[in-house]
Amino acid sequence: MKKSENAHIPKFGYSQILKFSVLAALNAISVSAVASDVQYSGTHTYDISSGSLDSVINQIAKSAGVQIAIDGSATLGLMSEGLSGEYTLDAALSKVLNKYSLYFEKTPSGFFIKSKERSSSDDIVLSKVTVVASGNGRVVPVTEDTGSYNVNSVTIGKIVSPIKNIPQSVSVITRQQIEDQDFQTVDQALRQVTGITTNLYGDGTAGYISRGYTLDVQYEGVPASSALQMSPQFDLAMYDRVEVIRGPNGLLQGAGSPSGTVNFARKRPTEDYRFSSSVSIGSNSAYHGELDVGGALNESGTVRGRAVIAGQDRGYATAQKHNDQYMGYAILEADSSPDTTWSFSAAYQDKKTHRFMGIPTYTSSKKLVEATPETYFGANGGYSNYPMKEIVAGVEHRLPDKDWKFNVNVRYKDMVSDLLYGYISSTVSASNTARISLVRSYYEEKNIGVDAYAQGNFDLLGRQHRLLLGFNTERYDYEGG
Repeated sequence: MKKSENAHIPKFGYSQILKFSVLAALNAISVSAVASDVQYSGTHTYDISSGSLDSVINQIAKSAGVQIAIDGSATLGLMSEGLSGEYTLDAALSKVLNKYSLYFEKTPSGFFIKSKERSSSDDIVLSKVTVVASGNGRVVPVTEDTGSYNVNSVTIGKIVSPIKNIPQSVSVITRQQIEDQDFQTVDQALRQVTGITTNLYGDGTAGYISRGYTLDVQYEGVPASSALQMSPQFDLAMYDRVEVIRGPNGLLQGAGSPSGTVNFARKRPTEDYRFSSSVSIGSNSAYHGELDVGGALNESGTVRGRAVIAGQDRGYATAQKHNDQYMGYAILEADSSPDTTWSFSAAYQDKKTHRFMGIPTYTSSKKLVEATPETYFGANGGYSNYPMKEIVAGVEHRLPDKDWKFNVNVRYKDMVSDLLYGYISSTVSASNTARISLVRSYYEEKNIGVDAYAQGNFDLLGRQHRLLLGFNTERYDYEGG
């Protein structure tokens, strides 16, 4: 990167990257729609031994091939006698729940179990939700379709862990909060997290500080170097939740700092068909729209897919500052056996913006220079372009009838930064003069990370223990200047 008072701009080669085209029919303003046509019928034969109520519901979900969500606070510490015989799904759930004044209701993703004593208003704000099991027996916590800002479990440590068992401060931005508060960017979401300081750099990138140090980052639990600070991020439309743990996390991060770690959890395919679209309009000609569709791709539901596209065309109060951003994300999951699931996802985003470095101050008074919104302190014709792509592949194998699973994930990300901008890099003197710096920079960053681990429970000395063994490695390449 070079800075010059003489406005010398070196030439760099640049390969044009095709813009991802987005064509979507959006509903009326501020309208969202979700559709589901799944019907649960027929009987199933169950032979489930006694155990915790969560465990019994897990087995019911696996046998019936459905997804069940649970209010974790309502079932905490409850035991069940099990279930034996032939029942419809409704009858099976009623039999194991009635003893505890619990009930279930159908949702777009499957079923939701909660306490009868809880009011509907509490369900929206206070319920703690974890997806216990899907049809293939996978334990996958998600936050969409829960209507909740709270969760009782997170995956930032690879193990699905109750928050109460983590000896550190944990915050989760759920899908419901993202939609309700119309978060479109990562900085908008992290500004709402306790203890996180966000410093915007005027081009859609930001720095994130916790406890005096820069935050580390993971994507689906895979650590990534130089991928958060001053680095463009994907539109939040592709994520189910954002998890933040404050404090050292070196055990699961590698060379971690004392600050903490952010984990981004992507949206996953569902076994039932779903469709939603939304559009938002804000002041200063700010427009954002997204389209989300997914479901089973075969009759048995062993192959599932999901696709999300989002676009933003945003103006600002400051003249010339503008942001155009288009993102596409697709994920495919396939069960090669009842206990093995393969996944593959790809995302592409093209972001074009105009950097605004702020209003300068006077040398003597330290007051901001008086300026109208039309005044721009920068270089005409400047730009900041960030085309980026990400590919993730993984496999999960679960041991039949055992609480053990093995995971391998590989993540590749490529991002180009093509920048030309100017800014006032000094205070303004009494004679109304200041130093102007021009920057021309072009560089490419590549991350490839591999993460493998095994986790499970075992009994020893009359107590149950949980074990996690893992390995991860990453290569980061930077080219340009």
